[in-house]
Amino acid sequence: MKVRYRTTSGSESTAYLDDEESSTHKGFDKYTDEPVTVRWDGSAWIEDGAAPVRPGEEPTT
Repeated sequence: MKVRYRTTSGSESTAYLDDEESSTHKGFDKYTDEPVTVRWDGSAWIEDGAAPVRPGEEPTT
């Protein structure tokens, strides 16, 4: 699956993830081909180690 996610640096990127049913998903960043692990925080996909997005907060680019 393809998702937008918040990186540990606070920016947004796109990743292609596995379709496994788990709390975290592994995949690769669309632009860098670097491996990435993300999780759903209830409102957005975030990279492991990234701060959650606060309501009304825009990610930095």
